[in-house]
Amino acid sequence: MLDSVYTYIRTEMEMSLGGPPDTDFQRGYLAGLLVLAEDVLGLDMNKYPFAEAEKMCLGETYRMNKMRRDVTPCLRNVEELAGEQS
Repeated sequence: MLDSVYTYIRTEMEMSLGGPPDTDFQRGYLAGLLVLAEDVLGLDMNKYPFAEAEKMCLGETYRMNKMRRDVTPCLRNVEELAGEQS
């Protein structure tokens, strides 16, 4: 089953590179697929076609939100450690 999900996501990414999304709905769909690929399937976002999709098709808001999502668990760990030291 995961193979078919991977194939679907990869195909959608490659199609988006040929015709980048031009509506908020299309960009949101692509962003959702990227989150699914990274968080659920554990795919490397630095490889083709995922890196290209992030760079070419999605704006700064997506990248900012992605960084925020990546940093949040680290911030929680820092807060927990600071609480333990008090």
